[in-house]
Amino acid sequence: MKNIKNITFNEALELAKQENKFLMFMIEEEYCPWCKKIKAVTLKDKNVNEILDDKYISLKLYKNAKY
Repeated sequence: MKNIKNITFNEALELAKQENKFLMFMIEEEYCPWCKKIKAVTLKDKNVNEILDDKYISLKLYKNAKY
């Protein structure tokens, strides 16, 4: 998820349609230990990032944010 988009859900949905990709959401909570582990380990893996960037439009959402 190196290419996490800073766009709205509707923009992401339209982009996914245009690029024929899936949407990938990372829903994050500031105090979540598993969120931190995913960011520290999984999302730093080169192979994971290649797959996510190739097949998905990636968005990060924060649990307590008001959208």
